[in-house]
Amino acid sequence: ILSGILSLGSVGKLSSLFWVCFKAAAFVFGTGLAVLPVLEVEVVQNYHWLTHSQFMDGLALGQITPGPLVITSTFIGYMIQGVVGASVATLGMFLPSFVNVLVLVPRVWSRFSGTPGAAGFSAWAMVAVVGGVFATTSRLAAATLHHGFSWGVLGLSSLLLLWKKPPPWLLLLGVALVSWLWSMST
Repeated sequence: ILSGILSLGSVGKLSSLFWVCFKAAAFVFGTGLAVLPVLEVEVVQNYHWLTHSQFMDGLALGQITPGPLVITSTFIGYMIQGVVGASVATLGMFLPSFVNVLVLVPRVWSRFSGTPGAAGFSAWAMVAVVGGVFATTSRLAAATLHHGFSWGVLGLSSLLLLWKKPPPWLLLLGVALVSWLWSMST
């Protein structure tokens, strides 16, 4: 681990990884899913550390655990630089919340709480988050849904989710099982 930390290329990659996670976490407004667009653009498109498929694997892993986006960032860090990368990514993802809670929120909250500007900002920030999550989800779907079977599973699971409202973990297990069985038959 120490030799991995000390190599010059690793230090640059680790500092970039920390900054990506820190920047993503600094833009969280009420939901961890706000981190998704920033992570996806940086990790997949800008740095090319992961493929879309690997990013989706990390996202799926995170969704079945507590703290989904934190787990996703830890997965990304591990894929990039092993245990050290996982630690750096996790630190980068958590640090902004501590800065916000301990430094920024107490100062800003007392000054702006209850003002029309704060209410307007909150309303538009949530809309921006939903738009960012939708845009990222659309790009990731286009990058990973390559054949009719994938689209069929997406459609059927979406209908099931809307119609029967199964617990998400059960739907995820069902989709995983169906996909695995299909992959075994082809």
